[in-house]
Amino acid sequence: MISTWILILLLFVSIAINVLLAWYCKKLLNYLSLVNDDTEELLLFLSEYEVHLKDVYNRELFYGEPVLESLLKHTKDTADKIEFFVDASVSSTTETVDE
Repeated sequence: MISTWILILLLFVSIAINVLLAWYCKKLLNYLSLVNDDTEELLLFLSEYEVHLKDVYNRELFYGEPVLESLLKHTKDTADKIEFFVDASVSSTTETVDE
């Protein structure tokens, strides 16, 4: 008789813990979505900066300037890395939602 009550109590405790964990997972997914949106916005900002930098670099006065050339390459590499992280985040979020 007592073991039945203990099992019922453990069942309710287990259900409560599972509900709390599901809520926590939902909060984490929302947070990851916000981080992903912010990262995409950063990538867009960096892309606009890269276009502006290319425009300055291609002007006759600055064409061939080694400092601007290295800055342009560094900007492109940074944009590529951020884009890789955005793509990885989107694919992992999509897989989590699909499951």
